[in-house]
Amino acid sequence: MGKYILLVTFAGVLGLSYLAQQSQSTALDTSEDQAERQRTVIARQIARSAFNKGVSEVKRNWPAVPPGEQGRYEQGQYELTFAVSSTGEDEDESGANKEISIASVGIFPSAGSPDAVRYLIEGVAEQRKVASGLFSGLTAGGAISFEGSSGKGCSGAACISGLTPNGENRRGMSLPGKMGAGKADDWCPGGFGPGQILGSGGEGAGDCDVQVRDKAADDWVSKKLSQIESRIKSNQGRPEIKVCEKEGGPPKNTGPPKDKGPPRNNGKGPFQFARMSRVETRSGGAPPGGCQFNGNSGGSGILYVPPGESVRFNGGATWNGLVYVAEGGQLRINGGGGKTNINGGLLMEKGSTFKMNGGNRVQYNPAELRKYVDLLPSIETTEVTVTDRRSKVVQ
Repeated sequence: MGKYILLVTFAGVLGLSYLAQQSQSTALDTSEDQAERQRTVIARQIARSAFNKGVSEVKRNWPAVPPGEQGRYEQGQYELTFAVSSTGEDEDESGANKEISIASVGIFPSAGSPDAVRYLIEGVAEQRKVASGLFSGLTAGGAISFEGSSGKGCSGAACISGLTPNGENRRGMSLPGKMGAGKADDWCPGGFGPGQILGSGGEGAGDCDVQVRDKAADDWVSKKLSQIESRIKSNQGRPEIKVCEKEGGPPKNTGPPKDKGPPRNNGKGPFQFARMSRVETRSGGAPPGGCQFNGNSGGSGILYVPPGESVRFNGGATWNGLVYVAEGGQLRINGGGGKTNINGGLLMEKGSTFKMNGGNRVQYNPAELRKYVDLLPSIETTEVTVTDRRSKVVQ
């Protein structure tokens, strides 16, 4: 009996020793895994910092390919390399590079250490033409007056959206600093006048996206607006430009009929109007001196609202392109049915008025704006963007 108890006790001791050894081994494995993960995290941070540095170098030196470099960073190392992307179409007509590949490797600890982790981030930089940063859903050149109904985003209430059909997301509204004094950059206006108009990416009030500019940005916007208005006035003869004519009536093409002579002054202010073709809309019920779109009417092109004039959209009326409201002009949207009344971009000078109610929207759409870049070069700009970005741990 005593021997049996001794054997059982000895077996128990062996079992506990084995379990303790397994527990210690598991703890060591867990510790090593944690250490490995930590090294990977740091190596990724180093690679990301170096990659961002590489993107800045490419943008600054485009279209030249920057030289590669190596260096130390946060007790580790980085390797940054650049090359013309091997697409088979590496140069444009001028011989400049169209695509440049960027590869960044973060190493932690330093190279040569048996525990070193190498993390790679790579991407392709390309230069492309895009709509100018001037444009959001609505860009105000100075302090403007808002009147709008309460809303909860773009799901049925009054909305100004910067989310394009292809997923690009600009600001819903770009406003001068004086309209958002003391507010953060992503300030969502609690309301203008009796209600609220949202600059939204397409979701709800909590996602509204309004840029409140600093003085430098204000000056840049004012300069761009002046350039655009000047181009509109100097191209009155083009059929793409429509003007809300003074003394009432619908918007008119400012170009003379093909069989007529040059434009002549009609005594209605600073604009010279020839005999003009009528846009399919009615002026009945519009504010004095204004123009109005009703129901499913509308148009496309560049719609200019002169100083002191007004334009009104009722129901599902849509304008595809640019709407420019000069100082003292007025835009009113009486929505219904969640339609898009302005599909392109809305520019408003200081001192103009924007009134909106119902469930319609102003929608930023660069595809509609860029149709008129030959008339208004300020619509378009070039930028270097990084695509095809990917990352992984490498040996």
